[in-house]
Amino acid sequence: MGGPTDDKWRDLDGTAAPAEFSDDTLTFEIIGAAQTVHTRLGMGFTEFVYQTALCHELMKRGIPFECQKEYNVYYENLLCGKFRADLVVAGAVILELSSVCHLR
Repeated sequence: MGGPTDDKWRDLDGTAAPAEFSDDTLTFEIIGAAQTVHTRLGMGFTEFVYQTALCHELMKRGIPFECQKEYNVYYENLLCGKFRADLVVAGAVILELSSVCHLR
């Protein structure tokens, strides 16, 4: 697990956060962190570089996160495989990062 833990955010299991911290607040903070990373680094780097920078930015903002968290995937009680999320932020938001050379 990376970043500080803080119980103000909602968990993936649906546990509600205190009323003063809405889903909108968490979303706003995540997007702000991603925009800061993009503005400072610019384009052209690998996914790993952006992930490392984003983890640093989330940590600076006091937002808890986990890197490369693995989940079992079930279909009708059948274990179908595993899913590895790039980042799980505050136990509530899964981020899958991508990097491209250019946009068309």
